[in-house]
Amino acid sequence: MRFYRQRIYSRKTNIIFFCAAVFVIVLITVIFTERKLRPVMITASQYEAQMQVTDIINECVADIVRDNGIGYTYFSSISYDSGGCVALIEANTGNINLFQSESAKIISKRLKKSTLNTEIALGTLTGISFMSARGPQINVRLKPSNSVRTKIKSEFYSAGINQTCHRISMVITSDIAIITPFDTLSTQVSSECILAETIVVGDTPNYSAIPYDNNRAEE
Repeated sequence: MRFYRQRIYSRKTNIIFFCAAVFVIVLITVIFTERKLRPVMITASQYEAQMQVTDIINECVADIVRDNGIGYTYFSSISYDSGGCVALIEANTGNINLFQSESAKIISKRLKKSTLNTEIALGTLTGISFMSARGPQINVRLKPSNSVRTKIKSEFYSAGINQTCHRISMVITSDIAIITPFDTLSTQVSSECILAETIVVGDTPNYSAIPYDNNRAEE
């Protein structure tokens, strides 16, 4: 009887140790897998966020420019000297400020209305080429913040002999929350859109750049 009880106790002890060992192995495997996959997941998610948000921003800015018939003269005024050469390019401050403010509002609204979700195949996260785009899909949510920042840029560069191109562009930056099964992180997405440009014949003229290269934000 005593020997029988000892056998039962020994069997229970072995089962407990076995279960504990299995639990530890599973836990170690999960931790190792999470540490291995997390950096790849973050990189893939940031890439998807950049691609999707950039497409929305570029489309939105193109719509604003096209629908309002906005061209170079909306942003800058050209003055000529007595010889008919370009003497001064002056920024239209009011138009630039209005364009930045309205663009930030429209882009922010469109980002909020857009469905910014993506799926990444588990095989892609392994880094093994033949496993890419295979296996179960891991859902990743992309949530835009309420802040869209805009910055107007004015650039002059050579466009040929005795010719200068004046380009006006806008850099749009938005904060995006990336929600994955492993973590939630924030990333910045920036896109530069060309708004207008013109070719100036002759020497590079003086220009008023006070409103350029400034920042405006829409919350």
